[in-house]
Amino acid sequence: MSQINVNTITDEAGTGPVNFPHDFTIAGSPLVIPPAHSATTVSGATQALDVGSYNFFNAGTLSADAAVSFTNVPTNALWTYTATTSLKESTANGATYTDNVKNFSAQAGTSYGSAYSTDGTKAYVMMAQGDTVYQYNLSTAWNIATATYASLSKYIGSEEVEPSAIVFSVDGTKMYITGQQNDYARQYNLGTAWDVSTASLAASFYFGSQDLSPRGLHLSPDGTKMYFVGAFANSVFQYNLGTAWNISSASYSGLSKNLNTQGTGMWGVTFSPDGTRMFTSNIGGPVYQYNLGTAWNVSTATYSGFSMYIGGQVSNVRDISLGSDGVYMLVTESSAYVFQYKVGVTTSITVPAAVQNPPLTSFLPSQQVSYTFVTNDGGTTVKLIGAEVLS
Repeated sequence: MSQINVNTITDEAGTGPVNFPHDFTIAGSPLVIPPAHSATTVSGATQALDVGSYNFFNAGTLSADAAVSFTNVPTNALWTYTATTSLKESTANGATYTDNVKNFSAQAGTSYGSAYSTDGTKAYVMMAQGDTVYQYNLSTAWNIATATYASLSKYIGSEEVEPSAIVFSVDGTKMYITGQQNDYARQYNLGTAWDVSTASLAASFYFGSQDLSPRGLHLSPDGTKMYFVGAFANSVFQYNLGTAWNISSASYSGLSKNLNTQGTGMWGVTFSPDGTRMFTSNIGGPVYQYNLGTAWNVSTATYSGFSMYIGGQVSNVRDISLGSDGVYMLVTESSAYVFQYKVGVTTSITVPAAVQNPPLTSFLPSQQVSYTFVTNDGGTTVKLIGAEVLS
């Protein structure tokens, strides 16, 4: 910060005050002029931006909602605020239908499971009729309505008839499916990451010791834990993998969660990215949320009281899957439709009421946003003149 301490400033002849361009005036002493890029960091749930001393404020990655205020605002001022959003939670409470839906019947007539790639640019739909996994490209990441067939598929009928769920490793080099008739989980290795046509059977694991007719399937993001829904016990069972992502190394952990209190006919299971929330789907329609007292320990799951009614869109629910971003959930209907719901809540940024055109505050996790503000009356009224998503 630069300071100029003066009593008077006159022109070269000493006969009058100096005239500055752009209506810049000087009155009193001292005069405080922030340099062209005077930056500082701000943090916390309440962030006071000292506009009199700085014109660039970096909040870093928000760990909670942030409320921004402006202090020491000069009469005329221009300043920028940036922050990176993060996932606050994934919850069925307040979940909304995105109006994004896709009919995949051009490839087959009966669908049981679907999944995103880690970056949300690809989707995979498993058809129980034909026992085939089909791959699609999403022109808009995470938006299932933008899916187009990539002309890539994998027939799995030699291993499983009527497969019921599909999951991928985070790097896209492995694919996992469950089958209702043979009671196995199957692992396929992909020669080219995320290219389902390069998949080949690598390992199998038998679920019959705990329950016959496995339905939903989920693996933790580190590949060390596996979960499935058993149709007969109507329970979620948990397994430990001695070697990450290798299901032949799986062993039953002795941990499970019975779902009868919420209803029978449970099918799908998926978890929030941090393992503190579990979601199950019911053939009758609702998606239920459970809170885990210990992350990834299914025996500590308790019903949250939150359920997501999807009967307005989906009439015959099968599997569910939550994207790696923790925001968008796919719900598969047996008639080859896949519906998308928003269940993730990201950190938000609240600006003062003095801002005449407040910005949108709903973003995806890890997006860096930048706001530029201007005032001509010392902050009594502030206008947003720039709003960008930088990443």
